[in-house]
Amino acid sequence: MTWFILAAVALAAVTVLLLVVPLARRRTSAPGASQADASVAVLRDQLAELERDLAAGTLGREAFETAQKELKARLLDDAAPEAAPAERPRRAPAIVLAVLLPLCAAGLYLWLGNPAALDPQRPAAIPDAAQIEAMVERLAKKMEAAPDDPQGWLMLARSYRVLGRHAEAARAYGKAESVVATDPKLLTDYAEALALVHEGSLQGRPAELLARALQLDPKHAPARMLLGAAAFQREDWAGAIGEWEKARAQFAADSEEARILDDSIARAREYAKGGAPKPPAPTKN
Repeated sequence: MTWFILAAVALAAVTVLLLVVPLARRRTSAPGASQADASVAVLRDQLAELERDLAAGTLGREAFETAQKELKARLLDDAAPEAAPAERPRRAPAIVLAVLLPLCAAGLYLWLGNPAALDPQRPAAIPDAAQIEAMVERLAKKMEAAPDDPQGWLMLARSYRVLGRHAEAARAYGKAESVVATDPKLLTDYAEALALVHEGSLQGRPAELLARALQLDPKHAPARMLLGAAAFQREDWAGAIGEWEKARAQFAADSEEARILDDSIARAREYAKGGAPKPPAPTKN
């Protein structure tokens, strides 16, 4: 908020300077100059007329000289520069503009803008569940109208996944498979969505997606962990232990992932020794 206000004040100051300084420097012109010029021109015409009358003989020499002296005296008086009033800058309009411009700008922002958005302590509006559902539905309609957009389908798949709508998520991941097929994480998410649709079973298509993810990135631990779970579901204890041990090597010894994998590996070893009952077979695809 502080930086925004400082920037706004600086911008307003620059604007005021650009508008006010030229106005303040402009001075008023001296009044009466045009009237003096007109008077001198008239007197000169009268002098010329006297000279024409003298030449024509319609005016005597004595009368001519008297009239000439009078006109010249008047000419000198009118041509003499009058004391012009002191030229003053137009400061009043400049001061009014300098005050009103920032006030008007601030008033318009308070009226039309969003001052509350400047408050850093003001919590951001969080949409509720109904609003989120509505946004997802709008996206779904958009994708049905324009299906050739894998990035849009991917966004829809993630949205369905967050909402727990796994069947719709799996379908959307399938629509975005041109993008999903090149990303180990997306392949793993797609496999997980399919498994959740089928009561947690990772057999069939989910296992294929996980294998493809590991081909792209053999160190992708989430795919390795799920592929170990797929082997465990098939009662392939050795396969499960092998996958989980590879994944375990990528985590720190004191991490939560390492603890979970250690427990899973220990349980698979017990099953391999026949020391624990076999888990129920999961529902197949």
